[in-house]
Amino acid sequence: MDPTACLHRIIEASRGNDRAEYVAACEDLAGWLRRGGFKPEIPATMRYIPGTGTAWRVLSPAPDEYTVWTLIRYGTRGERLEAYPLE
Repeated sequence: MDPTACLHRIIEASRGNDRAEYVAACEDLAGWLRRGGFKPEIPATMRYIPGTGTAWRVLSPAPDEYTVWTLIRYGTRGERLEAYPLE
């Protein structure tokens, strides 16, 4: 598994509004990180990645909550179920 390539899958699926690929790539990366895999390299040009209407979000660093890029899965009531720092 190449987590950087997987992150690029997330980015491309988001740009193409490919919901199925976006979810699959997020789940692949989360599984990799959950098992202790190394983190992806963050592209210097990476910006906000919309969630394409799924429970998964890749959130950018924000001073109020996240200090690094973070992969998050939300539940149906908006609660955070999983969070994986990407940096």
